[in-house]
Amino acid sequence: MNPERAQRLGEFLRARRIELDLSARQVARTVDVRDSTIMRLERGAYAAPAADKLARIAGALELDLADVFALAGYVVPKSLPALPHYLKVRYPELADDAIGELHEHLNRLIGTDSAEVATS
Repeated sequence: MNPERAQRLGEFLRARRIELDLSARQVARTVDVRDSTIMRLERGAYAAPAADKLARIAGALELDLADVFALAGYVVPKSLPALPHYLKVRYPELADDAIGELHEHLNRLIGTDSAEVATS
């Protein structure tokens, strides 16, 4: 990431942190990084922040991950995972049969066959 892009990302993250009335220390504790990591990121001092750290920071600041990744210059996928895969990751407590029922219900609602939605 070039310095200008790093600066824009840092300003964006800092503005959101302030908007939420959070300190850099609070964000750092929430995402399990050092305070200095948040401060350096906000100053634009990171050329290539780790994607996993950015994802955790985006979550703590209630930001859309795609927006944060785009500002960082990271590739953002244009497609979404198939519903069963998404549900297993997003709701790990859901049983496989419940995921299957939800998938079948969605298929009925949109009027498609299971195989079509599963590969979408």
